[in-house]
Amino acid sequence: MNNPFSFSTTATKTLRFLQPIMFLAIAVLLGCMAIYVGLVLPTQERLAKTRETLNALRQQHLSEETAKTTQQVLSRFWQDLPTQQEFTHLGVQISTLAKQNKVTIPGMDYQVQASKKKMAPRGSITFQALGSYDAIRRFIYQLEKTGPYLIIKKLTAERIKKTDHVAFTLQIVTFFRPPSFHAGAKEMTS
Repeated sequence: MNNPFSFSTTATKTLRFLQPIMFLAIAVLLGCMAIYVGLVLPTQERLAKTRETLNALRQQHLSEETAKTTQQVLSRFWQDLPTQQEFTHLGVQISTLAKQNKVTIPGMDYQVQASKKKMAPRGSITFQALGSYDAIRRFIYQLEKTGPYLIIKKLTAERIKKTDHVAFTLQIVTFFRPPSFHAGAKEMTS
């Protein structure tokens, strides 16, 4: 019986000659696969973990920078607020501004409210301003520009009979710089 897998003598000699080269090629291929599995895959995993760590550190750094910037802005804001001792001086500044604009302020009512819910204490000044409409308009405009800490909470107007003057009733509110701010500011700079 004739074997279907029988080769000629030349083919058999060639196969014997190429057999070590085929084994060497298979060994090299297996070695490359082992290097890929043993070195490249773990390196890719370490690279992915390193990227995750880097992204987390960038987020943390961004959060810290944002917190630092916010703290600086808050520090400047607190510094701009008047202290409770400067509250009456604020009324004098408002009266001076009114005189410069030819507006009359017959009197002022001062109120200080204690802080609620860990907020800064606040004070309000209520007064009536009398004068021409243009003078009062300029006065209110300049009053709004004096600082970010003054808030016009209420404003009512009425015309005074038999004159071209108007009367405005204003309530101005401001928050006070807490006494603990100076201690906190020293701690931040240390």
